[in-house]
Amino acid sequence: MIAAAQRPRTAGLAAIAALLALTACGGGGGGASGGGGGVTPPATPSSGTYAWVLRAEGRTDDLRYALSLVHPQDSATEVPIEAASASVTDARLVATGSVDGATQQSGALEPYALVYIVGGDVRRVPLRANGQPPSSRVSRAGTGSACRFVIDAVDHANPERSRYIVATAGADGRCATADDGRGEVRLDATLGVVFTPLGTDAPLAVLRDSSTLAPTAWLQPTQVQPWETAQGAVSFRSAAQPVQRVLQAAPRTLLVESANGVSVVEVAADLRVTETSIPAMAGTGWQGVGYDATHFFAFRNGGTEASPNWTVQRVSRASPAATTLASASGQVTLASMGQEVLYATVLGSSSVQTLRLSKAVPNASTTLDSGNPAAQFATVITGGADVHLLWRITGLNTGTPVYTVQMVNESGTVLYTGTGGFSLGLADAGRIDFRRSESRTRFLFAENYGSRLFGDATLVAYDSASRAATRVGQLPGNAEFGVDLVFANALAGPTAAAGGFAARSISGVVQASGARIFSFDPAAANSLRYTTRQP
Repeated sequence: MIAAAQRPRTAGLAAIAALLALTACGGGGGGASGGGGGVTPPATPSSGTYAWVLRAEGRTDDLRYALSLVHPQDSATEVPIEAASASVTDARLVATGSVDGATQQSGALEPYALVYIVGGDVRRVPLRANGQPPSSRVSRAGTGSACRFVIDAVDHANPERSRYIVATAGADGRCATADDGRGEVRLDATLGVVFTPLGTDAPLAVLRDSSTLAPTAWLQPTQVQPWETAQGAVSFRSAAQPVQRVLQAAPRTLLVESANGVSVVEVAADLRVTETSIPAMAGTGWQGVGYDATHFFAFRNGGTEASPNWTVQRVSRASPAATTLASASGQVTLASMGQEVLYATVLGSSSVQTLRLSKAVPNASTTLDSGNPAAQFATVITGGADVHLLWRITGLNTGTPVYTVQMVNESGTVLYTGTGGFSLGLADAGRIDFRRSESRTRFLFAENYGSRLFGDATLVAYDSASRAATRVGQLPGNAEFGVDLVFANALAGPTAAAGGFAARSISGVVQASGARIFSFDPAAANSLRYTTRQP
């Protein structure tokens, strides 16, 4: 989530007046003024779920993030959880809902808690309201070394059994360096959250029960380690030939890479492992693209600096074998998977192309966009339905680039165009299909993004399953921030509660003063409401 928030190296907001902001930006929410004047704040909500907001401040190349909550029953109140000075570095949603093992899906998902990392500590805050202030219900693991989440193992039927793997700072005390370690984070109904440092055989992926879909074991470099201590670990490789990376992980079948190349690992109910090497994918450097019920997809950039090339492979999950779907000169910079097609952005020596590749037919590709890499760029962000976001930026060499978002189906038909479109990513899914690597269907983007970045832009939610666009409201702009640039971001969960912030940026610094917090319902037009007080 932090990475998505950092995309726009932009600006912020300033405060002029709460009333002016609410009038200029399309709605008030809760009808309260800025927390004074004898107005009695409403009681802390006792039902429903909170939206969460990561608010940035500081230099755009070194942003710090604060965490706040907003409840849709009291959209005028911002509930601060962590200050930006503490610097939230990552966050993950814990969702709960129904589970159907027969269809390999979980559904009716709603937020349960948010786990996050702040100042090296792993913490959790409940997102279900119960009448108590959320800030008083924060649990702390008490560690100071956590950096970011690397594996999520959420149990949707029993969220208190959820676990995570995090990267940890090593002896140098810094994140993202060669001596980084790993730690396990375990949710606990009594203790809240528990952190355990791990050794060199840290997990690479989670394995789930094929019937209940509950996470039950970790895949480690040389063995399968069940969560239940009564069961012993099951080895499947020697210490001299460990699995180095997991490229894609379905509940019990995984595409993995080691020094000898790529193989498919299948783990039975008794934890015994069947492994099949893929001779066509010898060597290392493969990158996973996605998986569906029958295949994994991966690419690798190869060749030399003077003559680079790329290859995309399809690997069958049953009777594993590889088929080359495409291969050409250049380097794949981004790749994603749809229902029947793959998309790849390919950078060549003098051009950048956006390609659509058939998943079923080798060497069947279509060029969606092509141009000079110094002047334009396009890529496709895919979701769980058959409509995806094509994001195109032109005029990169002019100082006044033009941004466009198009929602396109897999045959290339444009269903919606957002002029001045700037993508903010996808909302968390309300239903997860474990047979596929992507289930999210709701996209968030801003329209009228331009010379002042998000100033006076319109926030839009597009539901690719129903093929419907919803303009939820306007972001602050001239009336509130004058001529300053405007930085903004939004996050949405699997239910109606969603949140975001806007702030002004001056000389490359996102300003904390005057930053605006808002909430909205992604399915309801003009639902964006700004907070005007804190408890």
